[in-house]
Amino acid sequence: MELVNNIITIAMPTIVIIVVAIITYVGAIVLPSALEYIESKIGVTRYNHLIAVGTDIWGLVEDYKRLNPEFASSITNVQSMFGCEIKKVIPALTETEIIQIRQTIAGVVNKDRPITPVVPVLEAVEKVAVDIAPQIVAPIIKYVTENGVELQPVVAPVVEPIADTIPIIIPQ
Repeated sequence: MELVNNIITIAMPTIVIIVVAIITYVGAIVLPSALEYIESKIGVTRYNHLIAVGTDIWGLVEDYKRLNPEFASSITNVQSMFGCEIKKVIPALTETEIIQIRQTIAGVVNKDRPITPVVPVLEAVEKVAVDIAPQIVAPIIKYVTENGVELQPVVAPVVEPIADTIPIIIPQ
């Protein structure tokens, strides 16, 4: 028994150093990696859940648009309905997250659809520009002194440099 006590007494500092090294290794390297892995898994799971819920709500909104064509005439109606319906299911979402989810799902759903031309919109903008253009007037800039006297702009004459001249530098 005395031999075992002597061995334990001699080996105890070495055992303590090894245990401290193992705890330090686990705390410094293994634990942060494990926490990052768990956080990434939670994030992926949350993202997949949001997309699944958003896709279901997208289908609901699309069906409502199909049944009510007058509702579908305004994109803001559709976007606000999507936002309201997803808030009912997941109330903690922010407006930014709702917009991101809606745009992500729209990209997935519409990826194979042809792009609708915006020619009618451009024609309307050009027509408005032609109608409004004569009404646009350049601003008149006036310079006034502190006493209220209006100053007249002075235009300096333009002097053409002579190409054959050499500049003379006069030291001061």
